[in-house]
Amino acid sequence: MRPGLAGGLSAPRNTVHKAVDIVGKTSQKLRESFDAARVSLLLSQVFRGKFLTMSAFVIDAFEFGRSNGLREGATPVAEMQRLTNDLADNTGTINWSVQGGVVREGYPSLTLSVSGTVQLVCQRCLAPFAYPLDSSTMLVLGKDDEEADQIEEVLDDESIDVIVGSRTCDIRDLLEDEALLALPQVPKHDVCPATPMLDALKSDKPSPFAGLQNLKSE
Repeated sequence: MRPGLAGGLSAPRNTVHKAVDIVGKTSQKLRESFDAARVSLLLSQVFRGKFLTMSAFVIDAFEFGRSNGLREGATPVAEMQRLTNDLADNTGTINWSVQGGVVREGYPSLTLSVSGTVQLVCQRCLAPFAYPLDSSTMLVLGKDDEEADQIEEVLDDESIDVIVGSRTCDIRDLLEDEALLALPQVPKHDVCPATPMLDALKSDKPSPFAGLQNLKSE
């Protein structure tokens, strides 16, 4: 083979190799960019979903009150950890609403309402029983402790609670507080059902007049 011809053929072959190498690297970069874009999109959807979930419950309490905002929904009892600590089990659902408003004196307010049925333990017979919750409370908002104290003096109404408001208020905490405050201090049946445990307590309990009876017989 003549040197001139060989030299002429080697140049295109090298060019092809370089072109293939460039194409391969470009393809790799494109795949990496595509994968990064997919990951970025996935993360944005995850965080966007989390943000939307949080923003449904986190409010600017002052603006919410002044604009007469309204939020309502239903939350499983199982999602209210502090509440379930005082219950026989975590079954049931709490229906709730938060209504914004402004009291006559011009202060923003939130009216919390909760309802539903929870399971309590009777402190007399120790058997579980269904207890209906139905409670509503108005909270008037102050900017700080000092203003909250001033508002209490101005309103002079024990049926209205005054709290320090927040511009990042999680209404779930307020609703759970409302549900907890609606529970009886000493839960018990109106009339306890007959149970072996209750029968045993009755039979084992000595009569307060037993001692007097013995003295009389002597």
